[in-house]
Amino acid sequence: MFKIHLRLHHYLPLEKSAWFGWYVGVLVALPILWWRDFWQLGRQFPQHTAAVGLGVVLFVLGGFGSDWVSQWVLQPLVPVAVEPIRIAFEEWCELVGENFVVLGVVTFVGCKLDRLKADDVRCR
Repeated sequence: MFKIHLRLHHYLPLEKSAWFGWYVGVLVALPILWWRDFWQLGRQFPQHTAAVGLGVVLFVLGGFGSDWVSQWVLQPLVPVAVEPIRIAFEEWCELVGENFVVLGVVTFVGCKLDRLKADDVRCR
């Protein structure tokens, strides 16, 4: 979305592929820092949390996974003609993942608004 990883080496003395470590660090740190909040959301709103979690997993596996495979595993093995297919797969996974995150967030907000309006205890 912001393409931070494409500009990171301009601002910091890093190699072009050093963004991978920074992003993985953030992805590991966030659940560790806020695991109680994520656990509470998962217990209280399991369907919404599952949709967001599935979206994040698709986004991460599609984005980081395909980039990792292309840089470190398949670089010497695969011809250049396969690169457009890898990019299409990466973008598709990121798009579907983002849609699941938006679905989970929008249904969560709708559920909370319905709950406030009806003074209901549970969201369905």
